[in-house]
Amino acid sequence: MKRIKLFEEFSANSVTCDNCGWDWQLEDGGKDVFICHECGHDNSPEAIHEAEETYNDYPAAAKANAKKALDWRDEYGRDEITAGTPVGWQRANQLAKGEKLSKDVVSRMAQFNRHRKNSKIDPELKETPWKDNGYVAWLIWGGDEGVDWAMKKMKEIDEEN
Repeated sequence: MKRIKLFEEFSANSVTCDNCGWDWQLEDGGKDVFICHECGHDNSPEAIHEAEETYNDYPAAAKANAKKALDWRDEYGRDEITAGTPVGWQRANQLAKGEKLSKDVVSRMAQFNRHRKNSKIDPELKETPWKDNGYVAWLIWGGDEGVDWAMKKMKEIDEEN
């Protein structure tokens, strides 16, 4: 079955990968194809283990940061808010909704720490922070609070294993 990536709107025949957050549309109404064509993760109900640990104990500030970026995107549109990848925006949606995140997603959030240099608003854009691509990208991954939580959570997970 041929699958098509869509960035704008998704119908009832769309699938979101639990691993990378990628959304894709299924052609011909196919509802039984759950392999993510972006990362290869099996999202089928059979592949989801009951014992698989998920986490949604991230701080309210991480949710608020993601929501702020989503609100700016909705208010100003993607013509003005050019920051972020589709995966990043999916992460913002997950955080803003308080969704549970897999270990892989938490790890990706922790790895986003490499962009911390972009966590502050450029002084030239103080009046229009939504135009600061680095700052907006930082917010959609939960901002300082989200990334710090993810790094701490990964340390806890690693110590448990």
